[in-house]
Amino acid sequence: MDVDDKKANILTWGSRLQIAIDAAQGLEYLHHGSKPPIVHRDVKCTNILLSENFQSKLADFGMSKIFPADAGSHVSTVVVGTQGYVDPEYYLSNRWTEKSDVYSFGVVLLRIITGRPVMERSNVMTQTHLSRWVSSMLANGDIRNIVDPRMPGNLDVNSVWKAIEIAMFCVSPTSVRRPNMSQVEGKLKECLQTEMAPMEMVNMDLTTEVELYPSASAGQGLTGDEDPVTRCMGPIRWDVLKLTHTVQVTKKATPPEMHSPAQLHTSSAMTDVLE
Repeated sequence: MDVDDKKANILTWGSRLQIAIDAAQGLEYLHHGSKPPIVHRDVKCTNILLSENFQSKLADFGMSKIFPADAGSHVSTVVVGTQGYVDPEYYLSNRWTEKSDVYSFGVVLLRIITGRPVMERSNVMTQTHLSRWVSSMLANGDIRNIVDPRMPGNLDVNSVWKAIEIAMFCVSPTSVRRPNMSQVEGKLKECLQTEMAPMEMVNMDLTTEVELYPSASAGQGLTGDEDPVTRCMGPIRWDVLKLTHTVQVTKKATPPEMHSPAQLHTSSAMTDVLE
């Protein structure tokens, strides 16, 4: 595949949001729709499969576990999962809860937004987690450079900011600060609504005061000692001219109602289109 083909296949922001929403719906069903509830325990990009229309669903339930709804957790004696995606609380307690899946999903969402790997080597001895890199960029107020620079089209800044905010709440070090997947799904749908809202042109009349022309008294009251310009033009007193002009600005129209995506068969992993 040549460079132009690779650029043509880079996912748009709207497509990435829809992939995230589909995956969030699947995880939300495991946590709150399934009876009994299920924790996935290995949510990562390679376990989110895409159809040829880029609709996604979760895969690989080999490490999934049923957990009691009233207990809200599953106890494991062995730490499982993929480096970078595993809830840091799980390392300490060996207790995997639905909020541990939320943490993993937050890492997936950061990957969707940035297009960057989960772990990057900062020097010979240490690696930096993607969430730490995003935190450092946010601390510098550098929101635009968080987004995958290869992403085509003009992005809605509000939509991007909301998505980053959701992801960072998901990867909070403590589980009590993380949202549940129902909340994540709802917020991601709001992001997509903001991004997909059509643009419309609006006419606005603006009045501007500018000093443009000399007054009618120009040329009167010369003494003969004036500079050449004043002798030709007279003692100029600039009056104020009010100009009214119409400009066109763009604004977002009311976003359309969202509908749940149809379920399709999947064939390729999400990492195939992020990398």
